[in-house]
Amino acid sequence: MNKTVILGGIILFFIVSNLINFINDLQEEVDQPSSYSKKVAQIDSEKYYETNVIGEQILVLNGLSEDKKREIWNISPLKREMMGLFPKFSLMHNFVEERIIDDGDFKKNLLNKIDTTEEAYIGGSITGDRAKVLISSY
Repeated sequence: MNKTVILGGIILFFIVSNLINFINDLQEEVDQPSSYSKKVAQIDSEKYYETNVIGEQILVLNGLSEDKKREIWNISPLKREMMGLFPKFSLMHNFVEERIIDDGDFKKNLLNKIDTTEEAYIGGSITGDRAKVLISSY
């Protein structure tokens, strides 16, 4: 009886392990198209980058629609770099000023979003996490 219970437990363990591995493999296959489309979008957006005289990557958004500018910004490594400066709002502001070239309202609106979020954060009406979300969601 004791050996039967142990053997049954071992068999059950292997069945559950294989089932979990199978489900994980299926999940990876489902997630793959999403990551593929992100990579394609990043490759497409690479044409909007240049390097300035000190070797920093800058984002050139001249002549694009505001929607396209937001799309490029949201997948940009520059956005992640800027968000890494939080909560140093003046550095974030300078970063946008120096690293984004824009002939439309995108840059102006992003700077305004940083400034208004800074005021709310310093005033204590929002938390640091909420401030990050507000800026990142632009």
